[in-house]
Amino acid sequence: MKKILLSLMAAAVAVTASAGLVSAQKRHLPARASEIYLTAPFQSTETVNGPQKAAGTMTYGLAGELNSVVGFQNATKGLQVAQAFEMTPAVSTQFAGSQITAINTYTGMNVQTRRNNCTLYTAFIIEGDQENAPIATSATFASRTAGASVKIDLQQPVTIEAGKTYYIGTYCTLTNQYDYQVTVDGLQHNGIEGGWVATRSSDSAPWTWDNVTEDYGFVCVSATITGDNLPEDIVSVEEMSVPVRVRADNKFEIGFLYENQASNDVTSIEYTYTVGTNEPVTGTATPQAPVAYGSQDIVWITDASFATPGKDAIPVTVTVTKVNGNPNNGIDGSSMTATTTVLPKDCDNVQNVVIEEATSTGCVYCPYGIIALEKVRETYTDGSFIPVAVHWHFSQSSLDPMTVDSFYDLYAFIANAAGGGIPAASINRIINVPMGWIQAFDYMQDYYNQLHSAPALVGMGMNCHWEEGTNNLVFDVTNKFAFDYDKHNYRLSFVITEDGMGPYNQSNGLRGSGTGTEWDTKPSTAPTIFNDVARMIDTYKGIAGSIPATIEAGKEYTYTHKLTMSDAVLDPAKINAICYVIDSATNEIVNATMVYGKDIVGESGICDVVTDDSEAPVEYYNLQGIRVNNPEGGVFIRRQGNTVTKVIK
Repeated sequence: MKKILLSLMAAAVAVTASAGLVSAQKRHLPARASEIYLTAPFQSTETVNGPQKAAGTMTYGLAGELNSVVGFQNATKGLQVAQAFEMTPAVSTQFAGSQITAINTYTGMNVQTRRNNCTLYTAFIIEGDQENAPIATSATFASRTAGASVKIDLQQPVTIEAGKTYYIGTYCTLTNQYDYQVTVDGLQHNGIEGGWVATRSSDSAPWTWDNVTEDYGFVCVSATITGDNLPEDIVSVEEMSVPVRVRADNKFEIGFLYENQASNDVTSIEYTYTVGTNEPVTGTATPQAPVAYGSQDIVWITDASFATPGKDAIPVTVTVTKVNGNPNNGIDGSSMTATTTVLPKDCDNVQNVVIEEATSTGCVYCPYGIIALEKVRETYTDGSFIPVAVHWHFSQSSLDPMTVDSFYDLYAFIANAAGGGIPAASINRIINVPMGWIQAFDYMQDYYNQLHSAPALVGMGMNCHWEEGTNNLVFDVTNKFAFDYDKHNYRLSFVITEDGMGPYNQSNGLRGSGTGTEWDTKPSTAPTIFNDVARMIDTYKGIAGSIPATIEAGKEYTYTHKLTMSDAVLDPAKINAICYVIDSATNEIVNATMVYGKDIVGESGICDVVTDDSEAPVEYYNLQGIRVNNPEGGVFIRRQGNTVTKVIK
C-alpha cells in the first residue's frame, strides 16, 4: 500500500458543540504518526451535512461530514485516484428494485494552491469483486473550489438487486503530487465498508485497492437512490457522551445523537442502555419535531448509575431498538459503546488538564495555536487548564530561538501523534488536537469540560519556594490516590514554562485570512511576545521512584524535588512551576498542578546575583533569536545580565 498523507480540510471536529456530545466509537481519529503532512484548513462555504429527503428519492452513504483530504506519498502527475464505499448484500436487499441515479462526492484540494486542480470527476459502480469492470460510469466537470459538492448523474441508472455487493465511487487524475483527492470524514467506524481507496497509472492499468478506515475513516461518497419501495424505520447512533469518570451510586448523564437513515420521518424511538453488569434499562424518546432523512436528534438519559467502584473501565452501551414503534431496520450502527471508570462515592480529587502544544516561529500557521493558548490563559486563571508551548526549529534555515533540547522527545510525541505536522497539541497526552484552524480553542474547551468535570484518579497539592541564596526552585508535592495499586509505575514530572519571552519574529500565514483576530493585519513576519514557553522538564517520562510502586488509597504521599534554573530561563520572576503525575505504562498525564511565578515564595538567587547588570557583558540577538556580534541596520534584542531590551542600530 502506498503511504498516505493527511491534510486538514474543514473545521468539522468530533465535538458537537451545541449538544456537548463527543463521539465514542465514531470519534475523530488521530492521524497516523510519521506519515502525515498537515496543512492549514480552508473554511468551506459548502453545506457538508448530507442530502435532503425528496419524494421517492434519498441519498445513501456511510461517511459522516467532510473532515479531511488524503493524498499519496510519491504521487505523480497522471496518477488516477479512486474512492468508494461498499454496499453490502444486506443493504442491497433493503434497496432491491430501486435505482442508483447519481453518485455524490466533494472536490479535493491542492495543498499548495488551496484550490481543486482536478476538475474531471468520473463516477463508477462495480458489481461483485473490486477487480471487475464497472457496470456503469459517467463523468462531469467539477468546481475549482476545494470542498465543493460534486453530483454525477448516471447516464444509465443501475437497478439494485437483492443480495449483491456494489462498490460505488469516483475517481480523477492528479495534476501533480500536491493534489489530495480522497475526501474522508476522519471518524472511527465499526467495519471497513466505507473506506476503500485505489490508484492506477492509466486507464488501461488495473486498480490497486486498499482500505483507509482504520486511519482516516470513511470516504465521503454517496449514492442518490430512487424507487417506490425505499427502506423505512432506520436509525443509527452517531455520537455518544459518557463522563470519563463517575462516583459510585451517583447519578450521571448519558447522551446520544441519532440520525434518521430511512425515507420516512422519525416521530419516536425506543432504546435500551446498559451500564457495566447492570440489567438493561428501556426508555422512549419523542423528538420535538419529526426527524427527516439525514437529520439528527439528541437524547439525554439522566438517571444512570453504577454501585461498585473499580480501577478498570466499564462499558456503557446504548441501542436504538425501535423506530416509530417498529423494529429498527438498521443493518449496523444502531448501537454504540463507550466506557467510564467508577470512583469511590466520597472521592473529591479535582481533575486539572494539560494542553501541550508543538509550535515554531518559522511555522506560518502556528499563530492558530498562539491564538488558542492565549484564550486558555485568558479563560482559565485558576490553574485548572495548564498550557505548555513546546518550541522547536522549523527547519535548518528557520531556527526557533526558544528551542530547548530537553523537550525534543515531547515535541516529537505531540507532532507525530497529531499527524507529524504543526501546530498540533495533546491534551493530557491522550487526546490529539490539530491546531490549524480558528476553532481549535472550542475543540480544546469541549475536551477540557469533559475531563475537568469528572473526579480525578489522583488528587494533587503543591507548594514552591526559592532556596535562599541560590537559583534552585524547590517543589513540595502531595498526592492522594483513589485506589490501591500494587507495583504500578506512576511517576512525577516537573516542568517550567516562562511568560513574556521575546519579541521574536513569528511567521504569519494568517495575514488577510479573515480570522477576526489581530493576526489578520499583522505582517507576514510579526515580532511577537510569547507566553507559556517550555523552558525546563525533568523528565518527559517522569522520575522513577518519585511515587511508590505500592499505593494505598486515600493515603497522602509527599515528594520534594529541586530544579536548578537553566540558562534557558531568562526571567525567573515570569516562570510557572508545573508538576505532572504520569502513568508511565501509557504516557498519560493522570493529573497536574501549577504554581504561578507570582505565588512562588522567596526570591531566586539569580535575581540577587545579577543586581548590577552594568557589570555583565552585552549580547545582541536579531529578531530570529540568532546572536549577532556587530549589530547594525535594524532592530535587535540587547541582553545585559538579566536586562533585556529592544534597540535600533
